[in-house]
Amino acid sequence: MNNKNDKTKTTSKAPKYKALYQAAYAAMSTSVLTYDCGSLCNHNCCRNDYEDPENFGVYLLPFEYEHLLKATGMIKSHQLVRHSAKDHYIPKSVGSLNYFLCDAEKDCLRDYRPIQCRTYPLEPHLENDVLTLVVEKDQIHACPLINMKDKWQNDYVEGIYKGWSLLIQIPDVRRLVVFDSQVRKREGNILYSLSVNACE
Repeated sequence: MNNKNDKTKTTSKAPKYKALYQAAYAAMSTSVLTYDCGSLCNHNCCRNDYEDPENFGVYLLPFEYEHLLKATGMIKSHQLVRHSAKDHYIPKSVGSLNYFLCDAEKDCLRDYRPIQCRTYPLEPHLENDVLTLVVEKDQIHACPLINMKDKWQNDYVEGIYKGWSLLIQIPDVRRLVVFDSQVRKREGNILYSLSVNACE
């Protein structure tokens, strides 16, 4: 009985979640630079042919694959791994996330880039119920974008803020953002932040 109710509850959320993701993708459609930032680093974020490919995959947000990306056929089954809170640094309140091993540096369907690809290097930060955008001190690799803030497109910053404002209406996304924000604050892992006014 409980399993049936849970499935019905999830299904009933599908149209709303899909609409929110579609709106967020549209808002976050502007690239950080006027050209493909991958040309600066040989698409370092977009390849998984490393000794430890997990370091270069990206987490999809809760329901992002199920309600939007799955239908595109962009992600093949061997590129998707389910990570649980038991074995990975994921909040128990979220449970698990899809981990995407991308190898589309040359044939990326840019209209369907995952949220993590669109938002980087900006991260959503929720503190006292106020949303800001931050850049973290600790980075997996030395991304040139971190020191190129003066070249970021204004529409990129505005779009990222608008997109996250939509996405945190999804409870599991909000839980994930709150979790990451708490860890970031506790570890002092904020290089700089953008206020609400700077994002609008």
